[in-house]
Amino acid sequence: LVKVGIFLFATVVLFQLVTLPTEFNASSRARAVLASSGIVTTVEEERGVAKVLNAAAMTYVAGLAAAILQLLYFVSLVGGGRRRS
Repeated sequence: LVKVGIFLFATVVLFQLVTLPTEFNASSRARAVLASSGIVTTVEEERGVAKVLNAAAMTYVAGLAAAILQLLYFVSLVGGGRRRS
């Protein structure tokens, strides 16, 4: 049952990895929409929007890194890290 859980968690991690480029693309498209619709009008506003949207995209990177580390932890528990004698 534990191995099934690890497999399912690995599937979620893979899904996060595959969708990561989509998140960065969404930030780029949002910047373009804000600029073309006239909501962002100055260069200073554009820089602020870029920082916020890049930070939002980086939260997905942080989530993926945390999920990968959690998966490695689970695998080490099942696969046998250090053996106690």
